[in-house]
Amino acid sequence: MIIEILGTGIIAGIVVGGALLLFGKPVLRRIAEKVTEDVLTMSEKRYESERQRLAEQRQADQELIDEKRRAIDRSSEQTQKSVEEVVGRLMQAVEKGQQQLHDSDKARDSSFGAIKTALEEYKQITGELKVSTDDLKRVLSNNQLRGKYGQEVAENLLKTIGFVIGQHYTKEEAMDSTATRPDFTVLLPDGQKINIDVK
Repeated sequence: MIIEILGTGIIAGIVVGGALLLFGKPVLRRIAEKVTEDVLTMSEKRYESERQRLAEQRQADQELIDEKRRAIDRSSEQTQKSVEEVVGRLMQAVEKGQQQLHDSDKARDSSFGAIKTALEEYKQITGELKVSTDDLKRVLSNNQLRGKYGQEVAENLLKTIGFVIGQHYTKEEAMDSTATRPDFTVLLPDGQKINIDVK
């Protein structure tokens, strides 16, 4: 724009100089004034036109900037929503994992409690079994006690299979032919007898 104004001024100067040579000072002055007026008017019009164009360009640029800012704001909102959704899902997953871990710990504690109770029961049973084994060992090492224990077991077996004392068997009854006394005598249907010594 400045170059155009300078160009117009140079042309006006040439025109004024040429008119000065041809017509003299008074005519030249009027021509110079007219040319100067025309140049100023034209310059003002061009300046105003350029100012208007720059204002429109500035307005268009501002609208473009505003639209881009709105688009960025919308994009930021969408990004923020997406991030919030992802964070929400992650938080739910973490809470679910913590709950599962808590439930697992609870189940493990319960299992350990059950195992501990079972081990204590086994310990008690083992202790009782040891006492029984020691008692059995003591009984079996003594002939008299071993015989008494054997008699009880044998009599229980006879009763379990349905035998009745005096009808199906006798206990510590002397034999007819000898002086020995068997622990049990089983009476058979044909009058036969089976003698049992439990030792």
